[in-house]
Amino acid sequence: MRFGSCKLSKDIIDKIICSKEITSTEVSFLLLLSIIQSDRGMVEGLKYKEVCEKLAISHQEFYDCVYALEEQKFIRIVHRHNYNGWDIEILDNVFATQKDDQSKRYLRTNRDFLHTKEFIKLRTNVKKIILNIVFECRELTRDFFLHIARIKSLISINNVQLIKSYIKDIERFFKLTLSSKKGTKKQKNIIIIHRDNPIISDARSTQFELFVVRKLKLLFRTYKINFDEVPTEDIKDLIVLINQRKEYFGMTISVIIDTLISYGKIIPPLINKIITAKLEGQNF
Repeated sequence: MRFGSCKLSKDIIDKIICSKEITSTEVSFLLLLSIIQSDRGMVEGLKYKEVCEKLAISHQEFYDCVYALEEQKFIRIVHRHNYNGWDIEILDNVFATQKDDQSKRYLRTNRDFLHTKEFIKLRTNVKKIILNIVFECRELTRDFFLHIARIKSLISINNVQLIKSYIKDIERFFKLTLSSKKGTKKQKNIIIIHRDNPIISDARSTQFELFVVRKLKLLFRTYKINFDEVPTEDIKDLIVLINQRKEYFGMTISVIIDTLISYGKIIPPLINKIITAKLEGQNF
């Protein structure tokens, strides 16, 4: 079993960059979906409230984004629930096996800066350029050179002043140098992204942690428990416990559900005790 998938395939990244229709909000919406999807590209129980809060958009903008992304064939609306939220599939984004990882190039999207307010507010073309940089760099082991001509080609913009304004926005995230070397035109106006850019790989939450938190939120919602009111330490302890019992994930979730039904809350020490007893063949 795979625990989530914080990935967007190269095909999707290329499609975002080439699209003349996608908006800045829609890009961030898709990035948000990518960090809560399953290994088969499915997002279950998406509530408009959680999206609106994270992207600072209205309810109407939420609906506009969902339908626009479906029309552009980035996603498919599988089911729309009144209470339980939306089930949405990111199209052509299955990473269910090691073979998928090896045969497809992808961008890892659980990078903190991609989900910050500062990034979310950026213009569409700036986001496109940054996604290209991060995809090409991934884990920087050497300086990365990006020609202005390449940027023009990527976003189909020839306005030099506009591109320079994009570069200023990019500078807020990366350590870079704009070099104008003498020589042929191909050597002029090069952006050098320096290898000392920890922001490219920075991720406080692992794919596993994001998956577990998403799973717990859906469980708590089912049993009418406000996730935000659960003590942070209990959530952390539960994540550690689930990680330790990965091979018994189904059993662990079942015990958590029984605990929620019996006590109306999670009690990590009790959950661990019950799982241990079950594994040792004891009655509890």
